[in-house]
Parts: sequence; C-alpha cells; structure tokens
Amino acid sequence: MQPEPAFDAIVVLGCGVERDGRPSPALSRRLALAMKAHRARPSAPIVLTGGRRYVGRYVEAEVMREVLVSRGLQQRQLWVESRSLSTRENAVFTARLLSGDAVALLATCSWHLPRAIACFRRHGVDAVPPPRSWWNTPPPSFSARARETLSRCFDWTITRFGR
Repeated sequence: MQPEPAFDAIVVLGCGVERDGRPSPALSRRLALAMKAHRARPSAPIVLTGGRRYVGRYVEAEVMREVLVSRGLQQRQLWVESRSLSTRENAVFTARLLSGDAVALLATCSWHLPRAIACFRRHGVDAVPPPRSWWNTPPPSFSARARETLSRCFDWTITRFGR
C-alpha cells in the first residue's frame, strides 16, 4: 500500500463546467479527489484554480467553491484563483498564493498529472501526486491524449524560447 503523501495545500485544477453550471464529470472527479485529500489533512487550504468562463457566466474556480461549500467545507479554507486559463497559468498564479516551501497535492486527472506536476515545479511549487488508491479516473480518451501531447509541445516551446 502506498503511503499518503505529506502536503501543506491541496490544488484543484479546473476542468470544465456544464451548460447548467454543474461541474463536468472530470471536474467532479477532481473535486472528489480534493475531498479525500481534505479528509486526510483537514487543516490544508484548498486552492481552486481555473478562470475559464462557461456559457458566459460560470467560472471554474467559483463553481468548485460552490460545490465544496455545499459539501460542508468552510469558505475560509478555499482559496479561489480565477484568472488562469491554462495549466501553466494555474501554476504561475497558484505559486503566488502559496508560501515558498509549501508542498501542494495536485487534484487533477491521472493523464494530466505528469505535465501539471512539471508545470508547478517549474514555477516554484513543490507539487506531489495523490496516492493511487485515491484515483477513480477512467482511461483518457483519444482527444485527451492528443490535447496533452500538443500541450506538452507548447509547454516545451514556452520553456525553451519564453513567451
């Protein structure tokens, strides 16, 4: 059995909102992962990162906050970062919220985790994955794998040549 990681904060990366304002299935899985992390470390703040707007009014981070408050979490535990539009920006803006030595557990999809951890570490956040026993992620679709491949190329280009 894999030991639970040590972490100081939980970071939930945005991932789509339905037309009616509910979290997408992938975002719901990320929130479930955040709840497991919260149960393991109740004092850790939860950073909700994602500024993409859906249907003109639903912002990822704000939808996540509403869901977690409805599940009993206190507003003061939830830090909302609602400007980021990419994994890179999730990392940049979250790094500004966390103290320099904080260890952040990333709540994202398993197929997104390697790139997300690399992005966060590149921007000064000591990011760690959740234990495998906490996962309930289905295998990635072809489009998810293709998007991740293209995103890795983009991230490499930005890292190499700047922006």
